[in-house]
Amino acid sequence: MAIKNLSDTQVEKPSPSLEKGAQVASQYAKAGLIYGLDDAAVLEEEARKADIVLNYANADHEAAAQALISGLAAADRDGCHAYLIHTSGTGILSYKNIKRKTLGDAATKVYGDLDGVEEITSLPDFAPYRVVDKLLIEANGPSLQTAI
Repeated sequence: MAIKNLSDTQVEKPSPSLEKGAQVASQYAKAGLIYGLDDAAVLEEEARKADIVLNYANADHEAAAQALISGLAAADRDGCHAYLIHTSGTGILSYKNIKRKTLGDAATKVYGDLDGVEEITSLPDFAPYRVVDKLLIEANGPSLQTAI
């Protein structure tokens, strides 16, 4: 899908702190910033008002992810999609080392986010960040498009 014009699109980005938010605001003055992740009602309401939410604040904050999903999914967008873009942590790929108790040992496995994406989206539940990643995978649907 091609997006031709984002000039009227509201983008929201949760920020874990005022200091980090100030860094983003200095570069992207039109981005709406949400400071903090612990007020689910605020996150849900702000997500409801947005078309796109970029969640780079915390890869493992389950309540914040759920609030953003709920807000985006609840909005009436007259048939248009909402988008939630979330960064996971690369630690999720260390699940084999965690299981074998070999953290710190070099791994030779190469993961791709285009070819073989199913391998990444079906990692075991004990992998770090997996709970939040699964929330986003399961939320992906006709009205809400998610990307990790």
